[in-house]
Amino acid sequence: MRASGIDFSLALVLFAASVANAAPPAAPQVTLGADLKVLRFDWEPVAGATFYQVRISPTGSSVYRPLGETIPASTTQVEVPIAVHLQDWVRTRYILAACNSDGCTNSAALNPRSLMLDAIGYLKASNSEREDAFGQGMALSADGYTLAVSAWFESSNASGVNGDQTNNLSQHSGAVYVFRRRGNTWHQEAYLKAGTNQPAQSFGSDFFLNFDAMALSADGSMLAAAASREDANGVEDAGAVYVFRRIQNVWSLMTKLHAPQPLAQDFFGTSVDMSHDGRTLKVTSVLPLDDLGNPEMSTHLFVRPANTWQFCKTLAPLYPGDLCQSSRLSGDGQTLVFSCGSILERHRLVTMKRSGNAWKYASELQRSYFLYLRRQPIALNRQASVMALSEGGTGLVGIYRWNGANWSHEAELDPPPIANPYANFGYELALSDSGQLLAIGNLDARQAGAGISPSLTSGTAILGAVFLYQRKDDTGTWALRNVVKSPRPGFKDWFGLSVALSASGRTLAVGAPGENSNATGIDGERENEHALNSGAAYLY
Repeated sequence: MRASGIDFSLALVLFAASVANAAPPAAPQVTLGADLKVLRFDWEPVAGATFYQVRISPTGSSVYRPLGETIPASTTQVEVPIAVHLQDWVRTRYILAACNSDGCTNSAALNPRSLMLDAIGYLKASNSEREDAFGQGMALSADGYTLAVSAWFESSNASGVNGDQTNNLSQHSGAVYVFRRRGNTWHQEAYLKAGTNQPAQSFGSDFFLNFDAMALSADGSMLAAAASREDANGVEDAGAVYVFRRIQNVWSLMTKLHAPQPLAQDFFGTSVDMSHDGRTLKVTSVLPLDDLGNPEMSTHLFVRPANTWQFCKTLAPLYPGDLCQSSRLSGDGQTLVFSCGSILERHRLVTMKRSGNAWKYASELQRSYFLYLRRQPIALNRQASVMALSEGGTGLVGIYRWNGANWSHEAELDPPPIANPYANFGYELALSDSGQLLAIGNLDARQAGAGISPSLTSGTAILGAVFLYQRKDDTGTWALRNVVKSPRPGFKDWFGLSVALSASGRTLAVGAPGENSNATGIDGERENEHALNSGAAYLY
């Protein structure tokens, strides 16, 4: 019995010692780095850790929440995707927790602010040259994984997909570059030219009013790109739209579309929209002309019930004499909004709704100002429940909400305090699918600094900016969230001339066709001025 008591006492001592020695792992020592739209966490293995976890405090408080899944003990590096344009780079902090069954120990707080510019993606054409104006136009897929960027004045004589891009034998024929994200890495996937190459055909860009001349399906597998100055069967500047398709990572030319009746200087392809499902296409052309010789604009609709695109119908202006220069098709393909005006009548917004392949008048919103021969950007969310509108020559951007019968005014956003308050604020607009996030391009903005700022910082030079506004659910009001600038602002880079948002709003693409570096590809050397107006695109 005595020996048994000794054994029992010894077991108690050993158990107590094991309990006393049980503890969470030590604090990990972490190095923080950045790449295109990601933060990279590196650390040495921590003895006793069975898993790790990245945690974030968006406001810099002591309260951190988990970011992503737990990380196995065998892993000592992880990349965390970030929405660069939405982050509060002043206050946000990260930690890495090393954990086991006895608890977690946090690393020291990690401040990412110095990495902000490194996290901004810098995209150039693979054959970048001076005066190509890469970034003049762009289209971003709803999933945020495919980006098409046009170079208005690119001049190779290639045609179709991935042709010879090393020559300049077809002046200003234009090109489109397709970039794609796989995992956390971006690469150029295709170099596209019109199927019929002609000089000065403006492939991928609109020369008339600089509307969006490209559109992508939601998954990025289908791209429509216009060549609005292409001659069609001997008809000068009749225009054409090329539809490309990606199957198993390979792009091919699917079809070529013309207006139902090609006309000289109709510029078919002046504006292009595609529904998210890739089955409805809206194409704008300039003709007919009114009695004064001004373009009334026509809207052509194409559908794809199976694998072949078919012409559906042409919509003329609702009222004689109207010039309906701006229009937008919603992502669900069920709503069309036209911005119309004439020399005698005030501006109006005409909304049409779809029933099958028929389009019916739904509403008309009268505006108090004249809009005559002016570009007026319109942005719709996916289901056309929210609309953003550049309010003519007022310098304001209006936000409207569909009430089931018409548009009701919800908010009015004033231009920032720049030298000229009417200098292209709202030149380009983009809404997230929810309609809660709005990006406003302002290529003439005089905003100082580089990268992301939560507030306005007035400067003296024309550097351009994109202003992000977000709707507050509790109050229904809109407020400035961040000011987005180039990581290396340049005088008259025209940063903000083209703007695109993914459906979630977590990816923002911005074009700067006046940027001057001679870099090529992704994240090249951006610190030089050796290729005037070669152009660039930025990913946030």
